[in-house]
Amino acid sequence: MTARERISGALVGVAIVASMAVASVPARAAEDKSWANSPYRVQLQIAVDSSRAPGLISLERLARNLEREIRNLIYPLWKMEVVRHEGAEGAKLFAQFSELEQHDENFADNFDKQIFLTAQVVPTGLLIACRERDSLTGRWTPPLERLVRQELLLSQHCFALICETFAPLAKVQVDPKDTQHVLLDMKGAELGRSSAEELFVFKDAVYQPLLVRMKRGNTPTAGQVVTIPWTYLTVQEQLAGSWKSIVYSGTRRPFGGRSRAGIETMALAIKPSLPTTRVRFHASHDDSLGLSGYEVFQKKPGESQFTPLAITDATGSIVVQRGGFPVKMLALRSDTELLAQLPVVPGAVAKVEVPIPDDMARLLVQESLTSFKEQLIDVVARRNILIARTRDFLEKGDRTQARKLLDELNELPTRANMNQLLENVERNLNYRSENPRVQAKIDMLFAESRKLLSNFLSTREILELEVEVNQSQEAAKSKI
Repeated sequence: MTARERISGALVGVAIVASMAVASVPARAAEDKSWANSPYRVQLQIAVDSSRAPGLISLERLARNLEREIRNLIYPLWKMEVVRHEGAEGAKLFAQFSELEQHDENFADNFDKQIFLTAQVVPTGLLIACRERDSLTGRWTPPLERLVRQELLLSQHCFALICETFAPLAKVQVDPKDTQHVLLDMKGAELGRSSAEELFVFKDAVYQPLLVRMKRGNTPTAGQVVTIPWTYLTVQEQLAGSWKSIVYSGTRRPFGGRSRAGIETMALAIKPSLPTTRVRFHASHDDSLGLSGYEVFQKKPGESQFTPLAITDATGSIVVQRGGFPVKMLALRSDTELLAQLPVVPGAVAKVEVPIPDDMARLLVQESLTSFKEQLIDVVARRNILIARTRDFLEKGDRTQARKLLDELNELPTRANMNQLLENVERNLNYRSENPRVQAKIDMLFAESRKLLSNFLSTREILELEVEVNQSQEAAKSKI
């Protein structure tokens, strides 16, 4: 396998979205040109531990081999500095490796990327690990590990793991007429290279879109980065130097409708490495209240319909397996009510918390109104039976029985009685929601119940029957 093949097989690439900064066309074109011709400033920090087999791993040789590979295959996309950690510094990097984000002394913002690589002798071979910090966003890739059986292949595997860890950046072009796609302009895309191969970019790679505040001179402001919520991009094809990507979002307009001066929409590649992701749905007003027993559906790319996936457990959670397409669209439903629709990247993180507008009030109202409707159906059925029997006695001339049944009919709950029950339910504070969307659904349920009262519990038919009974009795008296 060639080094170039190792790069394309190891990488995840893409970036994202449209410029929101206000600029003139010539200025914008100059900025894009600068972005496409700007290399990544990369610092590679390396530490080795061969205490189990002294001399088996050479830090100097490993660093030298990696510098050569990067210079031959990635330069000029990367402008790199290598830092070798020996002795106490090397031991410190090993000790802190899984929690590097908690140790500020390791960070240097004069680099776009800091990549940390360790290699150590273990009983089964050589264990290598790698992770990256992106200086612009402050985001870390998860630690990636590989076991190498042969020391002669160590440099090759380390180079492949570094490439796999690297998370490219892109600017995003948004077309207001096409809400399903964006174009990604990759950093350093026009820099010369040793082959026509696109480094670090391939189909279906996933990117996280971000809003970044820019300094004067169109340079990003580190730390002033906001994630565009519940939105991901997947690379599809190259078009005139940019990469067309599909937008997956839980919101209707993830990129907004107006440009904002000094704000750039960018994207950072995501590196899924875990086998599963636990997705937990909870009430938005109380994150300790998990939504248990709710239906979750999924939709695969190219499909128009959602299919059942799982039922949330006692904590309001489901487990989504990594595999297949990297982005999965999930839908949360309660009864027939769609509560949320959102994309998830399984394996990107261990757990995702999803706040949902509290649907408990609607469920309580629905339960009470179901009981109310059952009472209404019972009253309507009994009333219809009594009306039919009363008319039957009238036809037979049995006015005494007809009057008796009419009295029973008048003792049944009236429309006013049922409406009072409905108002009592509506006044219950537990049946109110602070979320306008949920409250609107509750109001609609009450409106539908009142319509049922109007349609099926009218007093007109009883009044007409009472007139018939009275007229029959008067007619009988007049014959005496």
